[in-house]
Amino acid sequence: MNDQPKKNLNLNILSVLKKYSDEDHKLTQKEINKLLEKEYGESADRKAVLRNLRYLREAGIRIGSTGISRANSRTGEEEYAQTDFFLIRDFSDDELCLLIDSVMCSNNITYEQRYDLIKKIERLSNKYFRDKMPPEALNYINTYIKPSNDIVSVVSSYIKLNKRGDVYLGLCPFHQGKTPVLKIYPETNTFYCSVCKFGGYMEDFITRIENNDTRCDNEKME
Repeated sequence: MNDQPKKNLNLNILSVLKKYSDEDHKLTQKEINKLLEKEYGESADRKAVLRNLRYLREAGIRIGSTGISRANSRTGEEEYAQTDFFLIRDFSDDELCLLIDSVMCSNNITYEQRYDLIKKIERLSNKYFRDKMPPEALNYINTYIKPSNDIVSVVSSYIKLNKRGDVYLGLCPFHQGKTPVLKIYPETNTFYCSVCKFGGYMEDFITRIENNDTRCDNEKME
């Protein structure tokens, strides 16, 4: 009988452990098999799951487990049986939250960089981490990020915009004024205020407005 590990099954079991397990969310062999079927359409019996978990450990993957002591049905001797498994992570959820807090407090990175860093940190945990994520960070990635990076949608969440031909106009939030001089250019995903003489890409707009920088560098007002 070939006792060599199946590469795909190994990787898929590891992916299941990464996504669904930690010390508070342990998985039985049966649960691992159900998740294999759900995620990858692949089925494996309990022995195959246990065998591949052993291969992963031998490869250096840190997998924890709990179990029970029971009598061997043939010999009557007491033995330890592993029943629940989980991936041992390099960072605790509390440590990841501290990292995200540091990212949220930084004023020296752009909107896009902040989002990318938060998503990378989130991937160091599992699907349950969002329940523990700092509320400010969760609101940040859920509210302001648009899948299409549509500058019109993002800016209109701060100010009212009206379409004028190929551009959108609105009151500039960076200076006092009653004339809509802030122009949004959807084709290039950019903006420009003719009074402030300030413009740029979507991340430039959000970085400035989130830092509460509403000071106009141009002394000339409308």
